[in-house]
Amino acid sequence: MPEMAIELRQLEAIRYPPELIPGADLVSPGATTQAEVLNINHIPAGLIAKLHNVAATLNASAQLRIKVDDQYKQIEAGALYTMSWRHIPTLINLIATKSLRYHVYAHAALTDYTTWYGVWGWKQTVADKLLLGLPLTPDERALDELLDIKSTVERGTLPPRLERQLLYEYYPIY
Repeated sequence: MPEMAIELRQLEAIRYPPELIPGADLVSPGATTQAEVLNINHIPAGLIAKLHNVAATLNASAQLRIKVDDQYKQIEAGALYTMSWRHIPTLINLIATKSLRYHVYAHAALTDYTTWYGVWGWKQTVADKLLLGLPLTPDERALDELLDIKSTVERGTLPPRLERQLLYEYYPIY
């Protein structure tokens, strides 16, 4: 199985956001070492990357280590979502604006360990920035004041959930 790691250039090449970039990797970390699956050290300003639907081979010797911006998650792979359950959504939906890293750590040596994942990418909106607590530019601040976007974000109406946004984009109702 060829390596299919997602790279920064793929995020930068998004033409019709939101866009899902699927990824899968086959790694073989030795005992007490970790293998890199995804490493995007610097997400350009104006982009958002969301690690989504992480799945892996069930193995008690594997641990998934995910770092999104300043958050660090360690997930034991022994009781994790597998591709046979792909119709069930996972709880791993992590939003990154600065960096995104994903490694497989092996308590004991692993051979041909498979993991699947996706990264949604889109350009930041004023609503995204308000929700994530990112600073606004003067133009964005003026737009926020004019349209009162902040109160809409506080109500939970904006930004739309990804599923809702895809529904509007690909299944228009006229």
